[in-house]
Amino acid sequence: MPSTRVPRATIHHVPLEVLDDILEQAFPPEDNPLRFSHVCQLWYRRCQRPTLWTSLSTEHSTVAMMDESIIRSGTKLLDVRITTARRNRRPKIRHLVWIAMQYIHRIRSLQCSAVGSDLAIACESMSFATGWVFAPQLRKLDVKVRGFNPLLHWLGSVLAPALEKGYIYDGGATAYKFLDLWRGSCLRVVSLEIIHGFAIEELLQLLGACPGLRNLGLHCGKLTRSATSQIRRTSPVALSKLVYLAVAMSVKDLTDFLDSLDIGALAQIYIMPEAEEDDVHGRAIHPHEDQTRRLMSSILRILNPALYRGHCTSISLRERLTFGGTVPSPEPNDYFADGEIAMIGFSSSFGRGDGLLDFAREMMFAVIAGHSTLRTVDVSVPVLDHDGGWILQREYPINVTRAAFAEREGSTVAALFSPESWSDTCGIPLPALTLVSLRCVSDALSRPATLLAISSCLRRFRAKAGNSFRFALVAQEVQGNLIWEDGTSTGYWAVDAETPATPSIIVYQHDLDVPARPDLSALSVPRVNTSVTWTMDQEVDGSWDFPTFY
Repeated sequence: MPSTRVPRATIHHVPLEVLDDILEQAFPPEDNPLRFSHVCQLWYRRCQRPTLWTSLSTEHSTVAMMDESIIRSGTKLLDVRITTARRNRRPKIRHLVWIAMQYIHRIRSLQCSAVGSDLAIACESMSFATGWVFAPQLRKLDVKVRGFNPLLHWLGSVLAPALEKGYIYDGGATAYKFLDLWRGSCLRVVSLEIIHGFAIEELLQLLGACPGLRNLGLHCGKLTRSATSQIRRTSPVALSKLVYLAVAMSVKDLTDFLDSLDIGALAQIYIMPEAEEDDVHGRAIHPHEDQTRRLMSSILRILNPALYRGHCTSISLRERLTFGGTVPSPEPNDYFADGEIAMIGFSSSFGRGDGLLDFAREMMFAVIAGHSTLRTVDVSVPVLDHDGGWILQREYPINVTRAAFAEREGSTVAALFSPESWSDTCGIPLPALTLVSLRCVSDALSRPATLLAISSCLRRFRAKAGNSFRFALVAQEVQGNLIWEDGTSTGYWAVDAETPATPSIIVYQHDLDVPARPDLSALSVPRVNTSVTWTMDQEVDGSWDFPTFY
């Protein structure tokens, strides 16, 4: 009878990164790496391979191992990782920074993630080169630091003509210097987060010198209005190979930036308008304002080609406005779920009265008006809390009566279903439409005007669809909680979030109770199959992270 026993793999079949981790964890940090000779000959010979010694990090490597790795790696390219996540690591940080400076010509990838002051303290009194430094083999540079430190300044003088991936987090105005050094035909991925201090035109000039870019992420703070930025481009910056774009800028900067790009091959997009930091008039994003209309037009010019190519089938308004399709992305990205084509983010820099909800509504219906492949529309009514930020978790506020809460929520829902850019005469048919869903607090449905706005919009959907579809309504019942009382037994002073020292509203016990379920017969629309679900479960908010393309 033949044996079914599988032959054991030898040490030569163990992946280098696995073997590297095994050996690093196999002895106390104080031991000398040369003591590996006590293991079997196969392991010993395996350890002699230069490729095993090309990774240096402050997490696992001791100072002795760093020096040994430089010797044993021979002429192989090095991968260096500097982190400050644990205590008592400054001697290793200092030594690895010194190695990075001495062997920059051999480094293939350099990553530095520094939180706190450890990196700056470790680099104190170190002598950094003052001239240009040549790094011919550097392919990836990933720097996440806060504030200025000598290492960041030194990296700003490193010439890397073969660089393919560059990431800078919290680079401030120095990010412009990095991009100036990186530009070239080899550059494929750029991610610059929390950058400021230079002009849009200067940024565009550098991007125009990177024709091979495939992934671009930009999260900008306040950019300048230098004389250079006033020069109008005669032609847009062509980034014909760009597949992924993530950009967050102020309304005006974002409009100027998008209008200056020619990027017809985009597969996935993330766009987030930010409020101006110093310009009071720039904080608003009301759709009726000229500046906002320009921004919407610029976004749609970038968005629509990608939605057509991706065969847009779904729209979801939740913590973001998300557009999905059926055509898979040519290069899947971890930040986007399967089928997601584009997202519009909502920044916490906008306040309650800045028009963000109206902007989201008009963007949603502008896309609905142009894509006949649409199958589903999903709306979860969000709220801007008093600290800023767009959230889905709903609780009964402590500073309004139940009647005022219902009025506010009802007005919000009615506004969401009363678009200005979509009407009976505007927009194309929606023959593929199968589902429109809405989630809101039950209080919002107590107003007749709200039900009228929803039913009117459903009638318009039905006319565009030309056939029946389903309307799924989820009504969240919200119960109030006693937060602060004035000592009476009948009512409670509510604290106003904006003027906590002057409470002005009395909230009674009946305000805290879940209200009676309203009559929803007004939502009945012919050929629209309506289902209603009552729940007290909270909606779950999604991630707020700015996407980074790796």
